[in-house]
Amino acid sequence: MSTVHPATAAGLESLADQFSACADALHSRLMSALRQPLPQDADGSPAPPPAGTLPAGGKEAPPLSQGITRGAAQLLFDTEVTLRQRANSLYVEAAQLSVSGLALPQQDLLGLVAQARTRIARIEQLKELAATAASLVALAAAIVAARPQDLPAAFKELQGHLARQPATAAKTGA
Repeated sequence: MSTVHPATAAGLESLADQFSACADALHSRLMSALRQPLPQDADGSPAPPPAGTLPAGGKEAPPLSQGITRGAAQLLFDTEVTLRQRANSLYVEAAQLSVSGLALPQQDLLGLVAQARTRIARIEQLKELAATAASLVALAAAIVAARPQDLPAAFKELQGHLARQPATAAKTGA
């Protein structure tokens, strides 16, 4: 297993690139959700889209099964911005981290963050999307803050989110 030593700027830049890609994926999902009008209930209030619906052709990411409110969208946009800030901090702080003694398993981190980006594109539940994004921010924060004591917990938390089967609203009986 190769490791990223903070003195290895290329490794940290790769990790920052992965965090940025996750933020891009989160942004794409949010924009897609915002473009889709929420169905209206009989009283005119927004209603969530039908469970388990996919866009025509099924080629795009599945829609969030609960629709997205303005407040939820704002919270996820804020999370996206925070994730981008953490990625940018990795670029800026690479030299300072080199003296902190923090050694990171590069392939494990890169793989986990890449897996998170893939998962973000498939998550249907707003709650799980928000939790995964928050776990990414926590992982990035532990790295940027050069707090090796926080890294294992943040890594395990994100792993836990990714290990769960994606919740789907429509389940088939077996």
